Amino acid sequence: MTISEQLGHLIQNAKLMMINCRVDYRKSMKSIGRKLDFYVVSYMKEGSSTLIIDGTRYEAHAGDVIIIPPNTVHDHIKESSETTCFMWWHFNYKIWNTMDVLRLYDLPVLYHIEDDSHFQTVFSEYLRYKDRGEALSDYILAEAKAIELVGVLLNTILCDAETKLYKSINNPFVLMLGDIVENPVTYSSLEALSDKYHLHQTYISNQFKKLFKIS
Repeated sequence: MTISEQLGHLIQNAKLMMINCRVDYRKSMKSIGRKLDFYVVSYMKEGSSTLIIDGTRYEAHAGDVIIIPPNTVHDHIKESSETTCFMWWHFNYKIWNTMDVLRLYDLPVLYHIEDDSHFQTVFSEYLRYKDRGEALSDYILAEAKAIELVGVLLNTILCDAETKLYKSINNPFVLMLGDIVENPVTYSSLEALSDKYHLHQTYISNQFKKLFKIS
């Protein structure tokens, strides 16, 4: 199995959970020291805002997307009185409700979208189906649009040469993760992974915690 097939299989075993999604118009905002256990993604349709993570300031303007990973302490504020339109959503995207799929990527904190028409269309369609909820098809279409929304964002960002899969093709830990998902009984122990990849069990455990935030 190729690395692309393995990564595809991992994603097929993932579940996207949308927690909230909305369009907001704000003239003021001051969220200090916020830490949430899900992704916070905000698209600036118009206006501006400031994000501060670990002392680094990110100035977001119209056409920019802010991507805040789970459990990241951050300040999100507005420093001007202009009205800012936020198209934002909160979500988790995990394999077995444990591993964050998006940790397979080096995602930027701030990214500018040149052509946002497709993104805004999908965002609006998701809200329409989610808010309507009159028939079973509305719930199915809302879920499909939620996945498409994340897919459109990733596709836009990954088209940039600066953003890559941070795990190279030969990285054994992506391969290990694929083995665990593909054969959970065979590779349910550190001993089995250690035997196959000839790496110390403690090293494997530490790397999984570092890369995937799971033991």
